[in-house]
Amino acid sequence: VSTCAVAWSHVGGGLSVSFAGAARHAPRRPVTGGFATASSSGGALEGIEVDTIIFDIDDTLYPASCGFSNHRMSDVTKRFMVERLGFQSEAEAMALWSEYIQRYHSTLKGLRVATEDGRLPIPFRQEELGTYWADNCDFGKYIKKDTELVDMMRSLQQEAKMKLVAFTNAPRAYAIRSL
Repeated sequence: VSTCAVAWSHVGGGLSVSFAGAARHAPRRPVTGGFATASSSGGALEGIEVDTIIFDIDDTLYPASCGFSNHRMSDVTKRFMVERLGFQSEAEAMALWSEYIQRYHSTLKGLRVATEDGRLPIPFRQEELGTYWADNCDFGKYIKKDTELVDMMRSLQQEAKMKLVAFTNAPRAYAIRSL
């Protein structure tokens, strides 16, 4: 029995199934019987039993096109950097953020390294960002309930007896609000 990581694609309507380090792409269809199949992969996953599916949260459980990630990464993060990290302006905050996001592709890691590098007016504490995102992101404006996705996940849990795991590298308080 194996764990399978799934990226739900709202563009193109497919599932990207990663298994044992190799990615396979299959058309969207219900998973039945707890077995992974991927006809487009030449049967490479045929008959492999899967009991757990891991879903990434950001831009996966909601469409990237909804604008939420841009809202969180620009508007909310720059306000956090001014209010909590002591930057004099949003422009100054975003200049540093842009430099570190290009290097590390993660706000959390970038701000942590910027603290280590002595580049922040006030040292960064990861839990503060998670709480700030949870309290200040406009979830309702950008993320709409996807009944098709909810029904599919319910079916995976109840009918296929799958364990579902939501994954993110974002802080817990933010992740819970995102769900």
